[in-house]
Amino acid sequence: MAGMISAPGIQDQLRLVGWLRWRMFVNGLRIGSRKLELAVKIIMGAGIAVGALLWGPLMGLGCWYALSRNKPVIISIELWVVFGVWLVLPLVVTGFGAEANPVSLLRFPLRYSTFVLLAFAHGLFDPVALAAIYWLGCMVIGAAVASLGAALRAIPAFAALALLNLLLNRTIFTWLSRLLAQRRTREILGALFVLLMISFQLFGPLTQRYGKRAVPLLNHLSSAQNFLPPGMAASVLIEKDGGIALMEFAGLLAYCGLLGWALSVRLLSEYRGENLSEASRPAAGERSTVHAGWSFTGVPPTVAALFEKDLHYLLRNTTAYFTLLAPVIVVIFLSLNRPGPHARHPFLFNSSSMLYPMGIGYVLLTLFGFAYNNLGYDGAGVGMLLTAPIRFRDVMMSKNLLHIMIVAVEMIIVSVLVQFVAGPTPLLVVGVTLAGALWVMIANLAAGNLVSLYFPRKLQFGQMRRQKASGMAAAVTLGVQLPVMGLAVGAYLLSRWAGQLALCGAVFLVLAGAAWTGYRYVLNLVSDIAWKRRETLIQELSRTE
Repeated sequence: MAGMISAPGIQDQLRLVGWLRWRMFVNGLRIGSRKLELAVKIIMGAGIAVGALLWGPLMGLGCWYALSRNKPVIISIELWVVFGVWLVLPLVVTGFGAEANPVSLLRFPLRYSTFVLLAFAHGLFDPVALAAIYWLGCMVIGAAVASLGAALRAIPAFAALALLNLLLNRTIFTWLSRLLAQRRTREILGALFVLLMISFQLFGPLTQRYGKRAVPLLNHLSSAQNFLPPGMAASVLIEKDGGIALMEFAGLLAYCGLLGWALSVRLLSEYRGENLSEASRPAAGERSTVHAGWSFTGVPPTVAALFEKDLHYLLRNTTAYFTLLAPVIVVIFLSLNRPGPHARHPFLFNSSSMLYPMGIGYVLLTLFGFAYNNLGYDGAGVGMLLTAPIRFRDVMMSKNLLHIMIVAVEMIIVSVLVQFVAGPTPLLVVGVTLAGALWVMIANLAAGNLVSLYFPRKLQFGQMRRQKASGMAAAVTLGVQLPVMGLAVGAYLLSRWAGQLALCGAVFLVLAGAAWTGYRYVLNLVSDIAWKRRETLIQELSRTE
């Protein structure tokens, strides 16, 4: 028909998407904090890249040694390392991956083939994927040095394994996006993920108790790895019989076909406009009931109302419950790993005088990370806080009170737990530990208020992915936590060695007083800072990933 404009081809659409992403990146650098975040990411990325580059030759050397000395188990181990790193790291450390989501581009008239290519590019150009492919390439070079025939087998085997990893990565992320669309499913998966991470602490006690008994079982299960992708890829490279090697390669392709089918089901549903919203339509005539706000003696009504709102935010975020549970579980694990009374180093773990400070320190180190992104769960609602007839000082004070309450409750639980698992803690140790905790708490609250205003990042309730702080916020947090906690631990250990523990407590109280002066000074500045940065706050906390 005359006047109709034909849709651009695949190459043109990919070029336009690349140009769009580049312009979004460049325009985002107009904000000063984004430039600092980029600098931090470049520095951190450079360090990780150096480590990945240095690991590659070691993988190649291991492959050469395995083929030259007829030690096939080394190749299997290396392929399992590549497989595991590519599978696990993108899930655990999503912050180092590309943040482009091809689903957000469906508002434009994309071809289905372009959409599929963008989904693959999102996984292929992930830094973890690039490092894994580089390691596989180094292994091919190592095989070529050992034997040209081995290299000819390694190229298709490793290429099939890389394709399988890429398909598995994309399949997991696309199906996770479907499962995490519902709040109840997010809570269940969040619980399983946190329990899995915490369960790693059980390896030490279980190995000490059942290690010798488990060796025969592990040897029996090791043969099962031949039916899994890394074992099959290793068999293609090692197997002398060409027919068996061909069957193993066919098995790899069968795995790829199965994952490709599972991925295509999700991509096709997304392309057709699947709606994963969990919003419910209010019933006709439904009215909300207004209740009177909370009131506390000595606390301004504004701060009390904001505190109630922040507490409701915490109660809604069920995945945060497991973070609050982590210090308690860690104290239990530390008690299980304590040596007996005749151990060589009883000073460190054999009494509550050390277990108690360690438990309190872990509570502070774990929970005060939330204080560096106070406004994360307010999201776009920060605009209402800025326009409401309240001081932003009260907003930050309410959030600080919530953090203090959470830390205090956790410290009480840990204190009671230590008495049961390690016996009574000397009162002097308790006093010094609490004095140090007071100093660490006040210093982190002061620093957290400033970081929350200068480097905010939106968070989602109940979600596990993309719940990271900004790059600059993470760097500042680390820069504050390490000196403060390091100085506290160093002063405590040095005073115990010198036998002057009471003096350490006095030093902590003096530092707490200085930190309190700094905290009040910062608290008086937050209203002016928030007003001057109101546009940046609203923009950052209203972003959609």
